Amino acid sequence: MSRIGKNPVTIPQGVTIEVAGQILTAKGKLGTLKLGMSPEVTAAVEDGKVVVKPKAETKRARIQWGTTRAHINNMVAGVS
Repeated sequence: MSRIGKNPVTIPQGVTIEVAGQILTAKGKLGTLKLGMSPEVTAAVEDGKVVVKPKAETKRARIQWGTTRAHINNMVAGVS
């Protein structure tokens, strides 16, 4: 289990997150950023937080789980 990936990313006020397929878009007062996510993970917005989950229990899925969560956290910080 990924120690980084299991923590959800909190969405601050003024930032909107949209998930369309494997593309995640973060919009804020400083601009817009897009992330093409790996097919091994899924992301969803739940209760003001972005939750990333692996689709399988493979080593690559676990690696992408933590990496994707870190990228999303950096995107949220960058647009806010």
